[in-house]
Amino acid sequence: MGESARKKDLLVLIEAFKSDLLRALGVSLHVYGDDRIGPLPGGYLAELKRASGELEGDRIVFHRHIVDTIPVLQAADIVVLPSTWNEPFGRVLIEAMSCGVPVIGSKVGGIPEILESEFPEWLVPPGDSMALAKKISELMDWRETRPEFGARCRELVIDRFDKKRVIDDLLRTFSAVVGMIVESRESHKRLMDTRAERQGHESRIRARPRQLCASFSSHTGVTACCRERCRVF
Repeated sequence: MGESARKKDLLVLIEAFKSDLLRALGVSLHVYGDDRIGPLPGGYLAELKRASGELEGDRIVFHRHIVDTIPVLQAADIVVLPSTWNEPFGRVLIEAMSCGVPVIGSKVGGIPEILESEFPEWLVPPGDSMALAKKISELMDWRETRPEFGARCRELVIDRFDKKRVIDDLLRTFSAVVGMIVESRESHKRLMDTRAERQGHESRIRARPRQLCASFSSHTGVTACCRERCRVF
């Protein structure tokens, strides 16, 4: 659902659905997205269909890109994000969980930040089709075996990703960063002021003997003594 690009690694998901484990369960995969959201690099959609083989149209179904994703998410048993690149966040997982649907995600990028606190067992190694197939098989009947998953998913989204909370957290972070910048600049200014003061003090010390020498330069007997003091300073 969304961008059907290679970095999402839908091929590993298709391989998982071609496994004997998921074939025996008779589960189906629905992929949403097409070139309406941008040309797919290297004919990736066609590559996915070829990889599906005889399962295309039966247990692996491709759909056009949709705008209203809520009904599809609510009807799903599981939503999977098998990315192999460092996803900055993984918004589709939050959207699915807000609908009370469990998710499976690769352990890359920002995806673990969503799941590790409450559902670390829903993370799989990126690119591992067998681990993905096994995790799908374990979660498929959650409505009968673990019906509380739906409420827990929604609670996680509300507790950690509510819009107001996210905005408040961002504002606190920005405020802390600005405070650090201001403190850094003030510390730098204090350091430079101290250094300038020290340099001025040293300059005055170095200048003092020369002033003595200049004062007594007309007295030959004292000049040698002052020059000796200059060397001491």
